[in-house]
Amino acid sequence: MSTFACPPPFDEYYCHNGGRCLADPTSEGGFTPFCQCQANFSGPRCQNTFNPNIYGFATVGVDNSVRQYTFMLLIMLLFLVIFMGFIWYLYRTRQIEDNETVTFVNSRPLCSDGSIQTLSVWTA
Repeated sequence: MSTFACPPPFDEYYCHNGGRCLADPTSEGGFTPFCQCQANFSGPRCQNTFNPNIYGFATVGVDNSVRQYTFMLLIMLLFLVIFMGFIWYLYRTRQIEDNETVTFVNSRPLCSDGSIQTLSVWTA
């Protein structure tokens, strides 16, 4: 099944501004019309006019250098967030360890014979 010219009255009235009506056959035996537009016209039925003096010319796609810089910036921000999280983790771990450490300092003998009594302290 190949594309063919639209039958009447589609061939005259379907496309605007000098567009050529073509049709794709469907499995039910019908067809789906579409238009081949003349220069400076666009749209499904060639109904839109393009004036370069008013609209200018658009570029297609995004400049690759902008895309690369954006990607690099996002990667650097991700590494910065991971690094700051690691620093915060180390700080919190050390802070918790400091809170669990119990140190007794006693310069006076605690026993009646003059020896220093040792204490064992268990922390969880």
